[in-house]
Formats: sequence, structure tokens, C-alpha cells
Amino acid sequence: MDPTRSTNIFSHAFGQIYFAFMFYISYFIHLLKLPFIRRDNDGRFIDPIRPPKAIIDGLMENFDDSRLINANETVEDTYIRMIKSKQYETAMRLAKKFDLEIDLIYKNMWQHNEKSIHLIDECLAKINDQMWIINQCIDCIPRQLPVQRYLLQFGINLIAHHQQQQRQQQSEDSNVFNEIRTKLSIHLNRLDLYEKILKSKFGNDNDDFVDNFDQEFFRQFRQKNPFQLAIEHAHQADIETLSVLFAHEHRKLASHFFVILSNLPETLPPSNYKDLIELAISTLSNATDDDFLSITNIDDDDDYENKFYANNSDQLKFKSDKPVDEKYLTEWFEYRAQIILDLTMLIDYSLELLRIGIDGQLSRLEDLYSELDLYSLFVYENFTLTITFEKFRNLSIDEKMNLLFNGEKNDNILFIRNLFEKFFEKITVYCQRKQLVNVSRKELLRNFFLNISRMDFGQCLKIFEIYTIVNRTTEEIRHLKIIDDPCDLIELALECIRSYDRVSDLDLAFKLMECLPERDQAHLLNVEQNNDDDDDQWLDRFNRINDEADEIAFHLSMVEFLCENNTPITVKELIQISATTTTTTEKQLSFVKKVLNNFCKQRTTIDSLEWKQFFLNLKDLIKKYLTSISDEELIETTVRCLLWSNNEYFIQMAFNHIDMMESIRGNRSKKLNTEKGIQILRQVAKDYLKYAGSQPDDVMIKYARMCLDFIHTIDPNDFDTNDELNFIQALQLLNQEFPGKEWLPIRIKNIGQQDLLEMILSSARNAHTKIDEILKIIHLLNLFKSSDNDDNDDEEQEARLLNIIGEKAIENGDYKTANDLSIQIMDRNLGHGKSGWKLCYQICCLMNKELEFESLLTIDQRLRILSFVLAHCPDTDVNMHYDLLNQLKNLKQLHVNYLIEPKIYINFHNGQSTTLVQ
Repeated sequence: MDPTRSTNIFSHAFGQIYFAFMFYISYFIHLLKLPFIRRDNDGRFIDPIRPPKAIIDGLMENFDDSRLINANETVEDTYIRMIKSKQYETAMRLAKKFDLEIDLIYKNMWQHNEKSIHLIDECLAKINDQMWIINQCIDCIPRQLPVQRYLLQFGINLIAHHQQQQRQQQSEDSNVFNEIRTKLSIHLNRLDLYEKILKSKFGNDNDDFVDNFDQEFFRQFRQKNPFQLAIEHAHQADIETLSVLFAHEHRKLASHFFVILSNLPETLPPSNYKDLIELAISTLSNATDDDFLSITNIDDDDDYENKFYANNSDQLKFKSDKPVDEKYLTEWFEYRAQIILDLTMLIDYSLELLRIGIDGQLSRLEDLYSELDLYSLFVYENFTLTITFEKFRNLSIDEKMNLLFNGEKNDNILFIRNLFEKFFEKITVYCQRKQLVNVSRKELLRNFFLNISRMDFGQCLKIFEIYTIVNRTTEEIRHLKIIDDPCDLIELALECIRSYDRVSDLDLAFKLMECLPERDQAHLLNVEQNNDDDDDQWLDRFNRINDEADEIAFHLSMVEFLCENNTPITVKELIQISATTTTTTEKQLSFVKKVLNNFCKQRTTIDSLEWKQFFLNLKDLIKKYLTSISDEELIETTVRCLLWSNNEYFIQMAFNHIDMMESIRGNRSKKLNTEKGIQILRQVAKDYLKYAGSQPDDVMIKYARMCLDFIHTIDPNDFDTNDELNFIQALQLLNQEFPGKEWLPIRIKNIGQQDLLEMILSSARNAHTKIDEILKIIHLLNLFKSSDNDDNDDEEQEARLLNIIGEKAIENGDYKTANDLSIQIMDRNLGHGKSGWKLCYQICCLMNKELEFESLLTIDQRLRILSFVLAHCPDTDVNMHYDLLNQLKNLKQLHVNYLIEPKIYINFHNGQSTTLVQ
């Protein structure tokens, strides 16, 4: 043995013994002082006195690493602290000196240093914990691709070495290591795939692809199966990656090729993935059943794939488990083209995709291609589409033509012409591909102009101005390309005038008529001139069409008349109204009412000449178009509209159309007969009152009075008219004398008579004092009348009213008014056979209860009122008679006390007065 080494061992042992001895001596001294430890003010112990630092330093002088060890921590804690502070050399010395676990140092070095091949060899390889190393090979992803590859290969080699050592043992650990090795192999396979993808994107000539290695991306990349990677990169339009996946993972992805292609963005031009389509077609078309059987055998159950097809069931039909045929490919191309169209409206891309299929000998795509090609005209020529391709595809040629000019307006006439030419070319090709019969060019022209006239009549006018035959030579007419026949030109123009929809286009219709040739230009317009028979036939057609033009001119004049009088209409609508075979008389009368009402609304005043001219034009209109309307119906409709015009001038004008006496039989067509006129006037007056307001100066009341006054002029003895006039007078009195309420005519008409009187009396506190006004209003409204119309009816009505008014006065404490009413009843003797005695009886009952009556009534007045009630009260009411007699007895005693000789006038139901003297 080396003597130097033995000396060091001895010195170390001695130092440890010395350190332990001094430590326990210090601790013993500390225990002796423990009873003398003081407490602070809060009762807490003061920290014990530690050994002086000089002692500890002296004890540690014999150790090489004395400064590393603290008296308050163990060696293990110091070791961990050294590792955390990355003092690996010092930690290594402590580990060797005190036989600590060295793996902690290497693990910390691995976790806190940049991963490299050198670090793997010098650090990871020296760790004894094999499972930890394997986990690091699985979980750790270095920043550099070569290091990642080296790490995975290191893990595979480590497992192989471990399995070689335990080859004789068949335990569960062997199965675990097999699974780990499989996972590492998959990660290595994904790394190879990722490397190829980087090379395809950044080139293979230099190491640029290595610099673009993304460890975070690869962390997710290696966890996904090829199908998931293909779907996700398809969504990202990563064609380079898909190309690598198709080549590298060919066997696993073959059955999903067209599903993956279906997940490329619809906004991606098909030319970008044309190679992938051709690769998929060639691969799946040339594959055998054995190829698909082997593909099926290597496919494992995958949650992502199952969920994907569960969420995209429409794509499941394109998952192929056998070689594909023409039907399969055609279905996929149509599906993909339709999806591109629905989601993006990029028809060019749909057409481009279909062209790839057609070039691949898929002839059944021709039909869809022709439909989309025609549909593209509506998409790319500034159209605002209101129809989907599915609906468009099912339309007929004429219906597709109708959509041609439903887009945005364009004032450029060249645009209109070019658009039609493009459409005509496409529709020709469309018919050829669809193998349809030739479409009539004349019919297409007709539909073209009808649609453009409805869309923008101004553009239609511009076309006719360009192709007008007026002031053109024969040679110029022959060079017209679209419309070269004058008769066709006139027919198309007349069709446009009959079809325009906006009433504001009337001026344009007149200008369009100016573009048409006159009759005397026939010899200049016949450009063909083949033979005499053809000339005669053409001339007959030309004259017949000009007759139609004259009729259209009259239509326009009538439309102009209606538009000037606030009834906007088009020629088409006027012709529809005049069709008596389909239009009923009620509808025609409704149109006449509309014309008259609009005329009245447009004007506030009118003179007789203007009205006469309007009425004559209206008669011409009816004679030409509304033939089912008779003169009597016209006069009646006119009177009704004028009376309901809410205009004083028109109401006066209506009176001029009503005959004020029975007309001669032959003159009835000029004016409305008296009976019918009165009936209409009475109804109009009631309607005006129905909608009148509560103000006395409401114009509705004024118009109602005008109608009623005119009826009164015709028949002064008409009771209904007089009642309505009285009603208006009562309204004025109510508003004038009782302004506290809103007196709506319709409410007064429908309210009960008792409720109306209550409203009058409650309109003000002193309303009951206006007795004469109330009686007049009641008389005008014919309220409170008895059922029998005898001579005493008015007196009974007045007695009942006075009773009610008196009761209201008593209720308001106005005894004077109540007494005045009782005196009025007695003076007019409204008690015999009437109800006037009731108010007097109430006053008799109050005479002994209310002190106010003592000062209000004299003895004679009391005697009189008692006598009146006794004379007119019912004979059967014994209690009332007894009460009245008691009051008379008391009144007699009162006279005796004051030496007064009363005179009592008693009428015992016989109308005679008897004088009793005491």
C-alpha cells in the first residue's frame, strides 16, 4: 500500500472523529443553557445561541470541500444544491467522496443543456437508469434533425442491447420493450418522412432543409398517422407534402386518395393538384384486388379515421377498397366540381377540374361542363345571382334566357350587345352538347328584348336607337347584324312597350315609338325584294304591324292621361284591365274608383272646365277599355268618390251630378236619380260623423252638414235628415255649453240615454244649473221619449229630466236649484200622471233634515209642496201618505205656536182645491 495514501486516510478519520467530538461538546453546552433561554415580549422563545463560526471553520479545515458543507444541511442536501446550481465538478467530487447517486448529475446535465450527439455520448449514455434513458429517447426532441435521428437510433440500439441480454427471459418486460421499440421505429419513420418533406420544400442540394427543422411541429407530426397527416396538409393546401405522403405512405393512403383530394381548399386551382389527381387515377385504376387486400391487412383501427368519416359521411363513398372505374371517377369529379361551386362560386375552377376529367377520357362530364360553362356567364358578367346552379340546371332554355339581364345595370350599350353575343355562342355550344334541336334566333331575340325592357327600359331604348331604320339607307339596313328586318324591329319594339314594368318609363316608351318607321317608308325598307308576291306579302305584314303601332300609340295616350292624374300605370297593366274575359265588372269599377280618388287627392281646388275635361277623358277610357261599366254605374261611382273626397270643392261638384227632381227617363244617364242620390248622401253624412273628432269645427262635421243640407233642400220633410241635423246642432251645444268632456259623435251615437245625461251633468260641477240647454239638447237628440206617441209625451219627458237634474243638484248640495226645479214642476203641474212629484217628495224628506231648507222655504211654500206631493203620489203607498200627513201635522203645530193661520191647499186626486181654515 502507498504510505502517502494511508496517511491521508488516517488524517481524514482523525478529523472526522475530532469534528464529531467537538460537535457533541457544543451541543451538550447548548443543552445546559437551555433552562436559561429567555422569552421575548410576545412570549416566544429567542433563537438558541449557535456555535461560533470560528469553531465550525476550524472543524472544517481538515476537509478539501469544507466550504461546501453547511452545518444546517446534510451532505445530500449540499449535493442537490450543487447540482441545481450546475456546479457539476464539485457535485461529482461529493458524489465520489460520499458515495452518492451520480445519475442525478447526468440527468440534470441532460435536461439543462442543448441536445447534441456529444451530449448523448458523454451524458445520456452514462446514466444507469435505463428506463429513464428510453423515456428521454421517446419524449425528447432536439432542435437539430441529425441529433433527433441519432437519439432515436440510440434508443433503438439500447433496447436491442437490453433484449439481447435478456433473450433467455420471457417476461412482461420483454413485451414492454417491444412496444417501446415499435414506437421508436414509428418516430424514426416519421422523421424520415419529415426529412423528405423538408427536402421537397427547401431542396436537396444543400443543407437548408436541416435548418428548417421545427421541433415543435415534429412533436405533433410524429404522433399522427399518415391519413391524419394527409387530411391536415390537404386542408393547408400543402401540395409538396401530399406528394411526399402519397409516395412514402403509398400503401396506407391508396384507399383514401380521392378522400384526401376532396379536402383540398376549394379556392385552390385544380391545376395545382392535377398531378396528384392523375397519380390517384393511374394508381387506383391499375391496382388489383390483391393490392387492396394487402392494404386492408396493414390498416389498423384508428380513432381519427373513424371520427373523420363519421363527421364527413358524404366522403365515405370515395374510400375505395377495390380498383376504381369510370363511374366512380365521374361521380367524384362531379361531386368535387359541385362543392367548389357551392362554397366559392369559382366556376372557372370547377370547369378546370372537369376539363382534367374530360381529358382523362371521362366523356360523361361533358353535360355538366356545358351547364357550368353557360352558368359562368351569369356569374362573371357582373350579375347578382338569385338562383342556384341546381335550379339553373333544371331550367329550360327560355327560362335561362330570362335570367340573362337580371344582373346589375350597365349603361354601356356595347356591353349589352357583347353580352348577348356571348350568350348566343354559349347557348349554341350548349345545344350541340345537349343534342337539342336548333333554338330559334327570332325567339331568342324576342326574349332578349323583353327581359332588357323589364330590367332597364332605358337600355332597351338605346339599342333601338342604334338599330333604328328611320333615316337609314337600304345599304345601311342590310348591314345590320342583329335586327335586319323592319317588321321584326317594329314587332320587337311593340313587345317591349307592352312589357315594361316601371311607370317612370313612359317617356322612354314615347321615344321608342319615334324610332319606328312610318307607313310611307315601306318602299325604302323592303331590303329583300325577291318577287312581286313576296313584296305584297311583306307589305301586308308591314301595314298590319303599323296598325298595331297605332293602337299602342293610343294606349300610351291613355296611360299618359292616367299618370298625369295621379294614377301611375303601364301599358301592360292597362291592357290587362281591359281584358273583359278575365276582368270582372267589380275589378273595373275598383279601377275607376282608384282613378277618381287619386284625382281628388292630387288637387285641393278645381274649376268646372278642368273637371269637365277630366270627366270626358275618363269616359273615353271606359268606352275603350272598361266596356262592362254602364253610364249609370259611372255616374254613381263618380258621385260616391267625390262625396268621400274630404274636399269641399269636390263635394259641391258631386251635387251637380245628382238630379234634384225625378229625371225624365231619357235623361237619367247624365245625372244620378234623386232616390239613389239621397241614399248615398245620407250614408256619406253618417260616415263623416262616424269619423269626426270632438272639436266643433271639425271638417268632417262640416262635410256631413253639407250633405244633409243638400238632402234637406231636395226633401225638407225627410225625418232622418232632420234628425241628423238636430244631432249636429246638439253636438255644437254640447261642445259650447259643456266643454269639460270630449263629445265624439260616434260615442254619442252609441251611448245610452241615461249615460249621456250622466256625462252632461258630470262635465262640470254647475252643469245641472244649465237646465234650458240640457232640455234643448235632449229634445234635439229625442231622448227620454215614451213608447206611446201621445200629447203628454213631451211633458212626461221633461218631468223625468227635471227629476234627474234635481237629484243631481241635491247630490251636489245645490238646494236652491232643486227647489227652483220643484217650483217649475208645480207651476206646470207636471205631477198628475207624471213623475214630477218624485223630486218634490225628496225635498219634503229633506225639509226636516237639512237646516238650509228652513231658510230657503217659507211656510206657504212648504204647505204647497206637501199638498202637491199628496195630490200626485201613488194611492197605494200608505207609508208615504202617513209621512206626509205627519209633516202637515207638524207644520200645523208650528203655525199654532207662532199664531199663524195657515192655509193648506190639498188636492185629493180630483184636481180640485180645498181650503182649510184653523
